[in-house]
Amino acid sequence: MICKLEERHRVVLTEFLAQDPYYALFFQGNLLAMGFGHPNLEYWGSFDGSELTAVLMRYVNNFSILAHEEGMDLQGLILIANEFDEIRALTGRPWIMEQFVSGLTRHPMSNLHHDYFCALSAEAFQPGSVESVRRTTVEDAEEVGVLYAQGEFKHFTADVYRRRLLDSHCRSFAVVDEQGRIVSMAMTTAETPDAAMIGSVYTPSESRGRGYASRAMSALCADLLADGKKPCLFYDNPSAGVIYRRLGFQDIGMFNMAEK
Repeated sequence: MICKLEERHRVVLTEFLAQDPYYALFFQGNLLAMGFGHPNLEYWGSFDGSELTAVLMRYVNNFSILAHEEGMDLQGLILIANEFDEIRALTGRPWIMEQFVSGLTRHPMSNLHHDYFCALSAEAFQPGSVESVRRTTVEDAEEVGVLYAQGEFKHFTADVYRRRLLDSHCRSFAVVDEQGRIVSMAMTTAETPDAAMIGSVYTPSESRGRGYASRAMSALCADLLADGKKPCLFYDNPSAGVIYRRLGFQDIGMFNMAEK
């Protein structure tokens, strides 16, 4: 049985997500920040009797799918996703994504990333310099939007940045140059009481090779760990992997993202 999840499902959904706290980070973080009924957020569940077996989440036009056992039939949730006019991206474990992406006949995904999923413990953290790093706020939204528009994050507009900070209660850190202009960014995309997903780590091409991303990441990870939250992220760029491992991140699995 497939049904849209509502406040009455909070306990069963929370228990389901707790079985896989790292891969469920987006699901739990959005639920805690926005709850049921928010216009940008929806959940659907697949039930076997009273047992919740898989969950599909929509945040704006980004979707995520979570199930704990391989070989599950996800066709009901695929039908839900196919009803939408737009899907910009889809994330999930590799084995789930293989079935789900092939079923999205209305939304063919041509760009599939096979990413490494990693996490950082307080004991393994090797912080670097945080020189010229500051925490950014919604007042920086326009400048942040201009920064991301220079490269592969063109979809990351000022409005998207504001929404992340206000809707999802995320945090971000930036490296600034001598004139106070932002030259590199790192931020969270979802947070729970115990962990946080880091994303949108970006430095424009002309500013790369100067250690800026390492500085922004060091400040962000230190801030998260001070709050008792384990930083997590996924990546497919070998150069980024070098930075993350130097900070102490360790691989915990694989993560797939599909985009149009």
